[in-house]
Amino acid sequence: MDDSYSGPATVLLASDVEIPVTARLRIDRSGNLPGWHGSLSSDHDLYPLFEASGGRLQLPDGKVGDILPSRMDGADTTRMSIKGSGAPPF
Repeated sequence: MDDSYSGPATVLLASDVEIPVTARLRIDRSGNLPGWHGSLSSDHDLYPLFEASGGRLQLPDGKVGDILPSRMDGADTTRMSIKGSGAPPF
């Protein structure tokens, strides 16, 4: 398993909305429970992910991970920090 991923991905929301993104993800092994987090950027509005309080992130190889929005980048709704839940998809 790699400790990081940077590249294309798709945000999948329960409302059948799909948002193409560029993901920068990494595994954090600094605590007792390893986790993963990163950032998303897109040419599309990412606020629907924030409103939905989470979704799934699918990588080009079909692997999927659950994500939670952690922070929007100010008024720019095309950038967002995320936290992963469960096993990372990379």
